[in-house]
Amino acid sequence: MQASAYLGDLGGLPTAAGRSLVLLDLRGTGQSETPADPSSYRVDRQVDDVETLRTHLGPERIDVLAHSASGDLALLHAASGEDGYNEEAAHAYPGPGAFDDAAAVREVLTKLDAPVLVLAGELAPSPRPDKAAEVAALFPRGEFVVQPGAAHIPWLDDPEFFVRTVGEFLSRSDA
Repeated sequence: MQASAYLGDLGGLPTAAGRSLVLLDLRGTGQSETPADPSSYRVDRQVDDVETLRTHLGPERIDVLAHSASGDLALLHAASGEDGYNEEAAHAYPGPGAFDDAAAVREVLTKLDAPVLVLAGELAPSPRPDKAAEVAALFPRGEFVVQPGAAHIPWLDDPEFFVRTVGEFLSRSDA
């Protein structure tokens, strides 16, 4: 729940992969407005924001890169398709009820026919590599990579490894 500017240029990934980078400031962060109802910070209530942005941009297919807690948002967005730091937002994001349908989401993700890469830093406290591997295993076309020596921000810890790994994945997924 930080302004998306912290992502920078992801170690040069967009240029190296021949992609455009569009950053989404989640509700109440960066240039996004602060909602009147704090319960709208909940992750499941922000899924439509991702889809609204995709629709606005126009492409039928997009690559979604999520970092840290926004991984939950990306998973919920993927499941729904098949069928400035703000402390209040950070606490409300995983609020009560946000993951009530976790089993149903897992079920949908096990049928999602899309390439998925889950990259975890070897030293990352969250998600730890073992948990990230579990997420990758949900997907029929899931791939899991541990970035050696990286912690929570792998594109800063070793930009070359990060860009090469994600760029190669994107190239394979285009084929």
